[in-house]
Amino acid sequence: MLPLERVKAALNFNSPDKVPVFNLIAGDVLPLLLTVSKKWKPGWNEGEEGIFPHVRGSYNWDRPQWAKMPDFEGNKWRNIPHEEIDEWGSIWNMKGNDGNMGHPGRAVLLDWKDYDDHISKYTPEADDPSRYQIGLTLKKKFNKDHYLMLIPPTFGPSQTVSGLRGFNTYLIDHQKYPKYLKKALDWVAEYHVDLLKSS
Repeated sequence: MLPLERVKAALNFNSPDKVPVFNLIAGDVLPLLLTVSKKWKPGWNEGEEGIFPHVRGSYNWDRPQWAKMPDFEGNKWRNIPHEEIDEWGSIWNMKGNDGNMGHPGRAVLLDWKDYDDHISKYTPEADDPSRYQIGLTLKKKFNKDHYLMLIPPTFGPSQTVSGLRGFNTYLIDHQKYPKYLKKALDWVAEYHVDLLKSS
C-alpha cells in the first residue's frame, strides 16, 4: 500500500497493511505546517509594550521601537523571563530559555463588555496566503503518495477562550455567562473552519 492508501484504510478501519507512521517526512503522513500571518504585528498595539511574539522557531519580527534595545537584539529576549502574546491576544508567561511553549498568563478579556473591541484587534485571518507558504512548499517538494495533514499553530476554541478569560473565570462563564461564552467559542471555531476551507 502507498502511504496515502494506508492512512485512509486505517482511518476507516479497513485493514491497512501496517500501522501508519507519523514521522515527519519519512512517515506515511506529510504534515502541512501553517505559520502565523506575516501581517501580524505583535508589540505594536496599545498595551503591548514589553510583550514579545508567542512563536516557536525562527520568526522575522517587525519590531516596535521599544523592542530595538540591545538587550533584545536577535533572540536575546528569549533568554530572560518575559510575557508573550499570540495572534488571539492571549498572554503567555515565559521563564527564559524555555524548551516548551510556556504557560498561559494573565487574562486579557476581563469583562465581556470588551469582547467586540478585543476581536476587532485580535481576529487572525484564516485566508492569509502567508500562513500557507511553508505547507505548500512541503507539498510541492514531496511526492503525492503521502496523506496530507494540516497542522495549525493554534489551540482549539476551549483552550483559546480559557487563555483570554483566565481558567477560573472561563469555568464560571459556563454557568454565569453562557451566551457570551458561546459567542467567543464560535468566534474561535469559525477561524478553524475557515482555515480548512482556505487550505
